[in-house]
Amino acid sequence: MSRIRRAVSKADLKAARKLRHEVFVEEQGIPAAHEQDGLDDNAVHVIAVEGDRVIGTGRLILKSHQTGIIGRIAVDRAHRGAGLATELMEALETLAAERGMTTIELLPHDYLEGFYCRLGYRTVPGGDFMVGRHRVLTMTKPLPAGD
Repeated sequence: MSRIRRAVSKADLKAARKLRHEVFVEEQGIPAAHEQDGLDDNAVHVIAVEGDRVIGTGRLILKSHQTGIIGRIAVDRAHRGAGLATELMEALETLAAERGMTTIELLPHDYLEGFYCRLGYRTVPGGDFMVGRHRVLTMTKPLPAGD
């Protein structure tokens, strides 16, 4: 059974980056320079762990006091289809809300639009662009106001 938690150590971040490289660069053909965008040091990362292995990851970046960007959601091929990406998204949204953010932005590949729509995200018209051979969308979601 997997457990989702914040990535806190250098080993956690190294394992998350390794998984992202496997998913984005090796599987999806994203240029390595694009995947390693230099924003990891200013992000909050979560990982899904099974035993001692990282099987999922994602990150939250502060764009402004009210807006966060969730990205780099990656799940190990053998663990896809079991709801892990949804759990990662929920964990990151919770972290964003705890930090007072009221809006989340995403930049997913277009074939993931339905998945993110089911999580409450909406596509921004005209916000698409190409990365490698992938069409990327801009999507947003308001977060519930805190008490």
